[in-house]
Amino acid sequence: MDCARVVGDNVLAVEHANEVMRIGKMADGSERWPMRTAEARITLAVVAARAGNLDEAINDATAALNGDRQCVPSLLMAARELDRELNERYPHVTIADEWQDSVAVVQRAAVEAPAD
Repeated sequence: MDCARVVGDNVLAVEHANEVMRIGKMADGSERWPMRTAEARITLAVVAARAGNLDEAINDATAALNGDRQCVPSLLMAARELDRELNERYPHVTIADEWQDSVAVVQRAAVEAPAD
């Protein structure tokens, strides 16, 4: 999924992201792998942004950031890809700028978090 997203194979990236989300959904609706699911959502957001679906991209990306558990370094790496797409395709669009501000908050919190 990640490799396909990085090289721009949108069809394969979506296929893998959807499969991660499908097999990661438990019978009770909870997520088996919340961190992997968050990355799948970012992948879907990147592809949506590339396809011109800004609202869908922001919705998927916001869901990824609002997940219960996150692997912040990995999530931020994928989020930077989305940032590049948003900056290139939607410069100065308020909703894109707001999402990028949300990512900056997560990044600052990760840097300021005490080590265990």
